[in-house]
Amino acid sequence: MSLYMLLRNGVEVEGVTIVEGNIAYEQEVNNALWALEFVSGKVNKDIKVYPGSDRSLVKSFKTVENVHGKGGIGDEVVRPKKLRPEPKRAPQAILELADRYAGELEFLAISPLTNLALAYLMDKSIVEKVKKVWVMGGTIYGRGNITPVAEFNIWVDPDAAKLVFNAGFDITMVAWDLITNYVVEEDEWERIKAMDTEMAKFYVRIYKHYREFAMKHQKMRG
Repeated sequence: MSLYMLLRNGVEVEGVTIVEGNIAYEQEVNNALWALEFVSGKVNKDIKVYPGSDRSLVKSFKTVENVHGKGGIGDEVVRPKKLRPEPKRAPQAILELADRYAGELEFLAISPLTNLALAYLMDKSIVEKVKKVWVMGGTIYGRGNITPVAEFNIWVDPDAAKLVFNAGFDITMVAWDLITNYVVEEDEWERIKAMDTEMAKFYVRIYKHYREFAMKHQKMRG
């Protein structure tokens, strides 16, 4: 959904990188390619997918299929029909894009920060080349979603987060505390379903499982 909204609003998306996270890594790659096959047809844009790190820098971590389902969009396991990931790894792709679009490139992380941390370790000059880093992660007031005080994206790889936050990037962090204040209310959810468009069906398909989990276990409104 983030990708679709960016493209619909005229943002030039130069690539998608995959990192360890919610579910099995191979399925994360498949999900990205599958979603891109749907989105690319709507916006007439070919976007490359670069596989990155399948583990955190130092610590071990656990996936959370109980939250997102074994397929990441519920228990449905999807696979792309045609698209395949690039042979180039994500940290190298990030560095090359930073060189190509120095002073313009913005990095949106809705995941752990491992790939960006690895790119930084490979070439610290990336800090001067990346215009902005947007991070969906962390918590300000101590309400977590993986432990009582930790948010998942930072918890998965705290060492990567420490590197990135201390590197000197211009960072805006959108914390879990903030996200929980902006949910899809029940009346909005019903209106989306009633639209019965291809995009509305896609949204309901990928969000339904997590929405139900969030309402039941995280006491969120939607």
